[in-house]
Amino acid sequence: MAIAYRSTLGVGGIEVDSLTITSAATKTSYLEGESLDITGLVVTATAGLLSGNVTSECVITPQVLNTPGTQTITIAYGGQTITYDVTVAAITLSITTQPTKTNYIQGETLDLTGIVVTASATGYTEDVTADCTFSPANGSTLSAAGTITITATYGSKTATTSVTVNAISAIAITTQPTKTAYILGDTLDLTGLVVTATAGALTKDVTADCSFSPADGSALSTAGTTTITASFGGLTATTSVSVTAVTAISITTPPTKTAYKPDDVLDLTGIVVTASAGALTKDVTASCTFSPADGTTLSTEGTFNITATYNPGYGPFTATTQYTVKGSSIYGVQWDGSSSTAWTRTDDAALFADPQPYYSGMSGTPSSPFDDKMPWSCM
Repeated sequence: MAIAYRSTLGVGGIEVDSLTITSAATKTSYLEGESLDITGLVVTATAGLLSGNVTSECVITPQVLNTPGTQTITIAYGGQTITYDVTVAAITLSITTQPTKTNYIQGETLDLTGIVVTASATGYTEDVTADCTFSPANGSTLSAAGTITITATYGSKTATTSVTVNAISAIAITTQPTKTAYILGDTLDLTGLVVTATAGALTKDVTADCSFSPADGSALSTAGTTTITASFGGLTATTSVSVTAVTAISITTPPTKTAYKPDDVLDLTGIVVTASAGALTKDVTASCTFSPADGTTLSTEGTFNITATYNPGYGPFTATTQYTVKGSSIYGVQWDGSSSTAWTRTDDAALFADPQPYYSGMSGTPSSPFDDKMPWSCM
């Protein structure tokens, strides 16, 4: 009578007499490099009157079938061994589709997009690209010029192809920076600059890999022509920018407020100071000092200058505008009686609103320059 076999058989002092394959494995034909498949295999151990299925307890070798031809599978358990044979078909590995890109400039990275690696045996082909490793790896920097061998490895098999890496012979500045004219003291802006490397018939934008002298953002401290040098891989290319010194400044927009009463404070809101350098101009308001300074209390009546001073490291340069401080005054105007709206002021009348005199047939409402001044505005 057969009973369920326990894993202690042959280990706990019970000797195993024999091993028998009571059901053969379903798969007996393999491709080189495949893993052993024991589906369907049943191994029975016998010890005296005891027997049982010990398949899961057995040590079965080899697990990967790498020997073409007939390969023997060995099953060991409880000091006993048993074998069966399988057929292993030799495979060949080949690159059946080349990568899309096979021509490179030195310093580019390998792109294996499009490559197809196929494993083949009699009556069998399979795309194994995804299971391959590559040397050099996809994305590697191709730093040496010449023919570079690409090796695909699948299991114990290899296949090769090659790409061409062209040495860079020259670089050139093919697009100038957007800004090429500067005022002395400005900072260099290389936005828009493009540096192109040439290798045989190939070209490549290498701007991001270049170093520049002077560097982007450097202060331009010398008037005249400044040479910009781009360097890449021991090669150089140059361009130039022009730097013009400031010759004068001017107050191109006066402050919003120019009329004051005694004890008001100076308000320079709205003032714009512009520096001139040849045909170039630049707003330098933020870099100027002012006399009197913004916020100064104005205690003296009269007309005075506001002086802006700009010193970019050479100069200094100055420009002026005016403001007026007025106390209480008597103001007057006269009108010639014509239909013209022009009145003649009898004094500066700086704080009056412009009047609208009466004339026959007028459509608007006549007004006086005293209409917004107490006490006349209430009369």
